[in-house]
Amino acid sequence: MYCSKCGKMNDDDAHFCIFCGEEMVDDQPESVTMLQFLKNRVMVFLKIGYKEGSRQVTALSRRHKKIVPLVIVAVVLLLIVGVGLRMFINPERVAIRFFKDYMAGNWEEVYENLNLPPAETMDKDHFLRVAQSWRSEEYLDYQVEEEKGYQDELFLRYRFTYSTSSSTSSSTKIITLAKSGKWLGIFDRYRVTLDELVAENCSVALPTGATLLVDGEIIEATAAGDGLYVLPPLFAGEHILEASHPAYMCSPVSVELSNNAMVNLQRDCSVNLSSLANTEYGDIIAYMTAVFRSAIAGESLESTGVPISSLPNSTFAADFYQFQTNCQNRIGDRGPFELQSCTLTSAQINEQNGQVECRLDYECLSYGTSDNSSDSFTGSVALNLSLENSVWELVSLQISNIW
Repeated sequence: MYCSKCGKMNDDDAHFCIFCGEEMVDDQPESVTMLQFLKNRVMVFLKIGYKEGSRQVTALSRRHKKIVPLVIVAVVLLLIVGVGLRMFINPERVAIRFFKDYMAGNWEEVYENLNLPPAETMDKDHFLRVAQSWRSEEYLDYQVEEEKGYQDELFLRYRFTYSTSSSTSSSTKIITLAKSGKWLGIFDRYRVTLDELVAENCSVALPTGATLLVDGEIIEATAAGDGLYVLPPLFAGEHILEASHPAYMCSPVSVELSNNAMVNLQRDCSVNLSSLANTEYGDIIAYMTAVFRSAIAGESLESTGVPISSLPNSTFAADFYQFQTNCQNRIGDRGPFELQSCTLTSAQINEQNGQVECRLDYECLSYGTSDNSSDSFTGSVALNLSLENSVWELVSLQISNIW
């Protein structure tokens, strides 16, 4: 039976190791798989060192002549690879390699060692695109020390103090390592966590119905209310953000993103008036013509056929019936009238809610109380719109000079 502490062979009925005195525990299974056997030999080898491990491998092969020589060779190879891996993935060596690659601008190597949040925007292509704007820095020498008061079960932190030719004072970079699984089921594997490389919890203000583009790529953002959308994690650095909208003209904005950044793209958008008369999304002039016709005729809101917004702040239904009441009162007092023309004069985006505030001017022909008299009168319309499901929907309505 092998000692679990020093790895040396003892008699099967031994209670204590004759070499190191460790209590012998007979917890060895009656049968083991080849993988379990090889893993056990690797662990013993790592405890007792290369020379002693080699000696035991030789003794093992002599005692068990029936073991296929190929298995012994595999054990030796695993032991050698194990020592190499243990040296290669030593956490301080991981931190040093990362520091050198980062300072030299070897961005592909840097990416392969990063511990990143799961997101489609966290892949290698996105990383290299942003890293092009980062400036690598030449250093003369460096010192590294582990921050002893920081380590826990998942993280290790190393402080690099280095000097450069461009400064007389030293600079500092903190590199934090996070455990990210194991090699061969034995060795802890580490990746680098650098908070300054990832921009999380960023938000952007968008006009209603807009599509967000980041560096020319459509990005799915999560609605947070009041025209705000939360971005998925992005690599920190310079990005070009743009709101694409069928009815707006929006300028791209170059911004430096870091954690919790907020960008207002509504300020860089203006409304294209011609798009508000585009039948693909809804002709605002046609909407108002239908609203006037139904209100004057005393018909229901449904008869207008215009799309009504379902937003919580929508008051259009109540506004329509108030307008209809005003129309009927005017007809009773002054006689029938009809809409002659309606013109869209201005439109702007409300930065608070992303809706479009439109102003229209109208002219109506009034026939008076007798068939021989007629007169025209004018007024204005304040109309709020929201682009929902690729259609302009009406949110609120106020019409002047109808009473």
